[in-house]
Amino acid sequence: MHQRITLDYEPSRGEFDRVTVLRLSVTFVILLALSGLVVVCGANESPYRHPVVFHQALVQVGLGSLLIVCWTLWSIVLLKRASQNRISRYVVALSAIPAIASFYLFVSVTGYIEEASTGGLVPAPQQTNQPPTVPAAAPALVPTSARSDTEQF
Repeated sequence: MHQRITLDYEPSRGEFDRVTVLRLSVTFVILLALSGLVVVCGANESPYRHPVVFHQALVQVGLGSLLIVCWTLWSIVLLKRASQNRISRYVVALSAIPAIASFYLFVSVTGYIEEASTGGLVPAPQQTNQPPTVPAAAPALVPTSARSDTEQF
């Protein structure tokens, strides 16, 4: 027959699950590092040169979008654990950081898509052996007092 095992110990309301806090902390640090990397790489590579490089699109759109989804899931887990009293409610204050990170990731992703789709890409400079051209000199300005009466309007 099946024996039913019952635990005599039940965590009190004030105790928190250390494993849950550790897992949330580790994923928080990993997501924060990856988000910072995507945003900084996007800022360094912008404006994007034509033609679009595959790894730039993969990092900016693919990884950026995936991180936004991961931050959303992390926040949901955080709020669920806080409502179940498995973590401190003070930890919920950390939910502002995923919101900020998701905002910057969203700006990075949409900025890349906008530059790639609307022709906002700057063409790569072409290497030539010709010396740079000097712009033509502007016409000399003559003071109005030196003009004749027929030239004035």
